[in-house]
Amino acid sequence: MKNIILIILLYITFNCSSQQIQRNDMLPMYKLLSAKNWDSAFIAANDILKRFPDDSSDFKANVNYAVILSAAGKVANNKMTYPELRETLRPFLGKYMMMPAHPTTTDTLTTSSGITILGENKSGIKGTTITQSADRKTVLCFENFEFGNPIIISDYDKVRTRCGGKLAIVEINPYMDNIWILRLRITDAIIQKI
Repeated sequence: MKNIILIILLYITFNCSSQQIQRNDMLPMYKLLSAKNWDSAFIAANDILKRFPDDSSDFKANVNYAVILSAAGKVANNKMTYPELRETLRPFLGKYMMMPAHPTTTDTLTTSSGITILGENKSGIKGTTITQSADRKTVLCFENFEFGNPIIISDYDKVRTRCGGKLAIVEINPYMDNIWILRLRITDAIIQKI
């Protein structure tokens, strides 16, 4: 009887852990994203989502974002159309996203790519990150964060952070040119020091 219980516990443990995305599952995807190999990164990210459909970890949130970013990169390289982009992004509305880490500033006059800018206005604390193509000719994503809980923005000035939250709205460039591809509005956003 003890052996049967042990076998059942091992089976459950193995199956539960095999259903979660692990860091090693994502390393090839990260390398492709870093190299701005959008086609292969798109395939790799979608493959991870297919292999781990029930995962709900931060790793899945990273992969969700990777699909969106690589799809925008494909549009910028004329390897995906805007209608295809719209269909690709539709299933991610309402899903949790986690973006990569960036330097963070409270200097709202900063507009550089790859920097998270935190500011406050009448409607609350907001954050923005701009992600550009390698040649800096195309803005792939404007990522706009609306924080769900109050934060003290000065605590995040001049440190590396990553932001995430629920993808509430995707705005695709209505002119369908390559000046910018899309804007993401992230609600219930969080910010983490790295």
